[in-house]
Amino acid sequence: MCAGKHAWWRTPAVAVADYATAVLLHWVSLMVGVLTVLVAAGTVATLGFELQHITANLLVIVMCGVTQVLLRRGQARRVAQVFVFVIWAVISVWLFLLGGTASPLLVTYFPVIATTSVLLSRRMGLVYAGLSCLVVGALFLAEANGYHPSSPYTPPLRFVVTVAALGMTGGIIYLAAKLREDTFARAQASEHQFEELVRTAPEAILTVDDQGVVRGNNPAAQTLFQQGSNLVGRRLASLPGLETLPAGPGGPLFCAITRPDGTRREVEVDVRPLPVQGRPGTRVSVRDVTAQRQAEQDRARLTEQLHQVQKQESIGLLAGGIAHDFNNLISVILSDLALLKPALRDDEARVLVAEMEDATLRAANLTRQLLAFSRRQVLHARNLSVSEVVEGLQPMLRRLLTENIELTCRLDAKGIVRADAGQLEQVIVNLVVNARDAMPRGGALRVTTEDLSHGLDGAPGRHVCLRVEDTGEGMSAQVLARAFEPFFTTKEPGRGTGLGLSVVDGIVKQSGGVVRVSSTEGKGTTVAVCFPCVEASHPDVAVAPPAVEGNASGRTVLVVEDEPALRKVVVRVLEAAGFAVLAAPDGEEALRVVAGRLSTIDVVVTDVVMPHLGGPEVVKRLRAERPTLRALFMSGYSDRPLEELGAAAPHSAFLGKPFRPQELVTATLALLARP
Repeated sequence: MCAGKHAWWRTPAVAVADYATAVLLHWVSLMVGVLTVLVAAGTVATLGFELQHITANLLVIVMCGVTQVLLRRGQARRVAQVFVFVIWAVISVWLFLLGGTASPLLVTYFPVIATTSVLLSRRMGLVYAGLSCLVVGALFLAEANGYHPSSPYTPPLRFVVTVAALGMTGGIIYLAAKLREDTFARAQASEHQFEELVRTAPEAILTVDDQGVVRGNNPAAQTLFQQGSNLVGRRLASLPGLETLPAGPGGPLFCAITRPDGTRREVEVDVRPLPVQGRPGTRVSVRDVTAQRQAEQDRARLTEQLHQVQKQESIGLLAGGIAHDFNNLISVILSDLALLKPALRDDEARVLVAEMEDATLRAANLTRQLLAFSRRQVLHARNLSVSEVVEGLQPMLRRLLTENIELTCRLDAKGIVRADAGQLEQVIVNLVVNARDAMPRGGALRVTTEDLSHGLDGAPGRHVCLRVEDTGEGMSAQVLARAFEPFFTTKEPGRGTGLGLSVVDGIVKQSGGVVRVSSTEGKGTTVAVCFPCVEASHPDVAVAPPAVEGNASGRTVLVVEDEPALRKVVVRVLEAAGFAVLAAPDGEEALRVVAGRLSTIDVVVTDVVMPHLGGPEVVKRLRAERPTLRALFMSGYSDRPLEELGAAAPHSAFLGKPFRPQELVTATLALLARP
């Protein structure tokens, strides 16, 4: 209406009060003040400046100013009550003092009554009209009994007061009409805005009467419940998922709804009181929280996987460290047993030594499993065909299975991957043995390979997938969740170490692949192993090592090994073969040993993992002075590939721990025999 864009009644202090009352009282007080100033000026012009004649005018003007100040502090309705009462009281008192029933002040009751009716209520307007009638009646009665107050009003002044009173009455009525029109427009705009908010709300909103019948809904409700038309007229209990909704307000409630197309959605329902067509009702909002719940489940699953990875990483670090030291000890035992054999004359002693050697080799195999699980096994990676590896293993796989298990192989994969052939064979054997143990009463075992356009985890590029499927007992969800945990097994004591799938997972991930397991209890298990393909059309041809012929006499070997017992064994074996040997307990000491005599060293035999300065770093420093220096790396534990260690260079070789004495001598002579 007349309100400016930044009118003072838009401030927070007045926002809590009645907007219409504040606006109207503002303009009424301004009109009363201005017209009173005009009346005061007319009084002074006709009667002169006499304080007793303009006291009432001054009181009204002061009251209008106080009203403006109080309005700026809020509570417009209370200010209106005081304002109306003071104006009415001033007029009533002044009627008795000046003019009586002949006074033009009688007509000023009209704007007071109009103001009361508009600002407060019609009832209060009638109250003030009645009080005004009582005042006028009392004045008539007083005059009838001889009371005749002097009237200072001249005809011009009477005209000014009358015109001012009637003009103010008309102005108040006009303001009330405009304000009602403005308020209606505002309410209509607010209603349209509310309707637009409800219409575009992402959650389903329904208004329901006290009989449980839907009286309104937004498009989101039609979408959620898959209804082509409005839901008006339907009972709320007929909507899926809301059958058992409480009759009264409450929320939020969580439930699931099954829609006509069979899809299941999880929803949050909130019920709040809302009058509907003048009667008690409720507003029911239904929010689809399926994606949120799924995100929470995914977050919980990822958190659990993170904990599992952290736990496996910790166990892997421990297993790798133990395996490293254990490999050193096994190498010592195997070497000592090999040196002890020729000295034995008793057949029984030879049998005991053979049994010790066999037990040591089994321990070495367990160590390799630990290293594979911890992903710190040194891999001899080459380009190979997974289908060819499986095909070469088929005779052995058939021997591993019982007669009541049927083995079928379908090898369609043509892609070439880069992996360690021996470790890939171990993966296949572990999976087949697990499948066999899951079918104690027989069944079918199927091994397949196929080419994929992307990885099982969505990785781009060509992949080769190896699947091992059985029709065995399957796994429950609880067992499946722990399938890759190290040392977790459902087999009877003595039948499994619990490292099978952990080792498979370690080998595959170390080769850049992924493992996925799906299983249904009572229906079997499928293990899928996926490797990325390399840009090669043919697998590498495995070349058998040539027969080694050479003489160790006059050759000098530098042995760098931090484990004292193993260093002593290596020195003893090489010296027994005819080598001159220099030994150092670590890399820094090795650099000091060869200082000034590097040209006399024919080959460096060094451990890979050592404190302070590892074997690759020692060889790198020595080759800075002598690039063609030969190096034989020994390790059963490493977190780096051979290429990165430098063991795949032309003047380098690798010997995995544990090893036998003859393997050490053969590897050293073979390295020296290279051109």
